Amino acid sequence: MVLTPRKELKALVKALSESTNPAKQLSAAEAVCELTDNRDNEEALVEAGAIVSLSALLVPVSRTSWAAGAPPAGGSSPQLKRLAATSLFNLAGQNADSIAAAGAIPPLVQMLGTHSPPEVQAPAAACLARLVEVPDIAYDVAKAGAIPRLVRLLGDSSQETRESVAFALVNLSTRQAGHQHEFHESGALPGLVALLEASNSAQLKMSGCATLGNLALNAKAPGAVRAAGAIPPIVRLLRASTPPEVLLHAARAVISFTSCPPDESAGNMAALMAASVIPQLVHLLVPGSSLDLLDTVMGALANLGHDEDAMVAIVAAGAIPPLVQLLDTPVCGSAAGVLQELTCSVDKAATVAAAGALPKLVRMLGSEFPSEVHEKAAGALANLSRPEAWTNDAVACAKAIPALVALLRSAPSSPCDAGTYAQLMAVEALINLAQGSTELQAAITAAGVVPALECLLQQLAHAPLGELQAGVAELLRCLTGDSPPVTADDGTSVVPSMSYWV
Repeated sequence: MVLTPRKELKALVKALSESTNPAKQLSAAEAVCELTDNRDNEEALVEAGAIVSLSALLVPVSRTSWAAGAPPAGGSSPQLKRLAATSLFNLAGQNADSIAAAGAIPPLVQMLGTHSPPEVQAPAAACLARLVEVPDIAYDVAKAGAIPRLVRLLGDSSQETRESVAFALVNLSTRQAGHQHEFHESGALPGLVALLEASNSAQLKMSGCATLGNLALNAKAPGAVRAAGAIPPIVRLLRASTPPEVLLHAARAVISFTSCPPDESAGNMAALMAASVIPQLVHLLVPGSSLDLLDTVMGALANLGHDEDAMVAIVAAGAIPPLVQLLDTPVCGSAAGVLQELTCSVDKAATVAAAGALPKLVRMLGSEFPSEVHEKAAGALANLSRPEAWTNDAVACAKAIPALVALLRSAPSSPCDAGTYAQLMAVEALINLAQGSTELQAAITAAGVVPALECLLQQLAHAPLGELQAGVAELLRCLTGDSPPVTADDGTSVVPSMSYWV
């Protein structure tokens, strides 16, 4: 329906409240529902009070009968409730807070009950799914008792309703919503796992992965998602034939499984390895894939790379060449992050260097890249610079020393930001190079490291003593054979004149 004059809209909204004339009320509800499908009418409808009037149509006469789970003794007809819920769904995108303030949440939750016909449950679930995209409203919806009702509908409704239900459960399962325990208490996990394979709907698979990923981070029920058998079907979704949006959420779920507390991560890691997650992820490292997917896949590999056996498996699956290739793409920081994890193992450093990573990592230290990228690139170079890795000369030949020294001159916005961590990695790389040979020590000094360090220490003069200041002292000791003082008697940071070292 096209844009309607405001005067007519006000008349229609007023008619929604005329319960003494059911035919007129129903006709008005049908017209308003059609009008809400056009965004051009939205502002005028809201101004005319449509949200309050539509919310009132959801409320039964007897709240006691709702609480008892029985059909309401009076109130709006199922058809009116369907139209009102559909209209509120259409308006919820920009007016979720107003709908919640109008008191719509409790009756919408009650409409999910077994006494409601499917044609009422479907729009109620859809409206709640849209409302819970707002975190504060998600908490209120969960508090109103929505989770058990939604879980029941997950396995006993039409596909359209199940898709709305599953989408709502994604946002209700976050830690911010504060009701993760209800998923376990209501027996939600088997139904969510079933969505991953029993359904042909990409929306259901995507929502299932997202909800299970959220629940995997629940500290109060560690291991419950793994015990429900979620990991194998999620890993099976990590294939090129899976719809892209499902693939992305499956990879995100893997990140959740690898981000659990230490006492749970071992169990999740074993299950992921048993399901052959690493070859599946590595096969997705295809330049030209969506940046979100590549970034997520590499985030999962970086988490997995904390484990020594997984690190070996990542290399064996052929990850290094595509990771090096991805250093030339907008997701270069994520690729460098995985390579940083892999090069923690000395025997992997030569393989990474031989694949052509060094000049790419050095280029990523340039000022055109953000601090987060500097941190990962400098971290990988620090690992590659260790004397025992036998790649430190190659790092120097790649012109890393001037780039690392230049990174020390950049000014972090605070002592704790990513720039400081990048500088810490740069100092570590230079320490490793300085330990390699007197020739490299001379090259570091010639690159102007002393004035760069003096400037850096002046920037950190009022910061608490930390790893960066200690790293600066160690680098200067490597270069001069002497270690400058870095603390006063009271433990505060001290910046002596650089003449102390030169």
